[in-house]
Amino acid sequence: MTIDAVYKAYLGWLEGADPCAQSEIFQFPVAEEDVLEDQDQVVNHRFYMVPSLAGGRLRCFVFFEENVFHKDAQGDLYLVRSVYHLGQGPS
Repeated sequence: MTIDAVYKAYLGWLEGADPCAQSEIFQFPVAEEDVLEDQDQVVNHRFYMVPSLAGGRLRCFVFFEENVFHKDAQGDLYLVRSVYHLGQGPS
């Protein structure tokens, strides 16, 4: 999923509340976790929760960024791919 697709889903989720700008939805990281690490790669998930107060109730739009890094012989990491997903992550 692309950044544009995540933002489109966010706009649809708002139910008429005032939106954040696309660049602002990344100002709400709440957690980060390496979900896989071996000798060749690291897979990292960074979770975001974008709050909305509409109609007197607090709601949060949740998405996460999955980053896959290649690990070289010295342990240095190089970003291979970054993909976005809606929701709370794999269970």
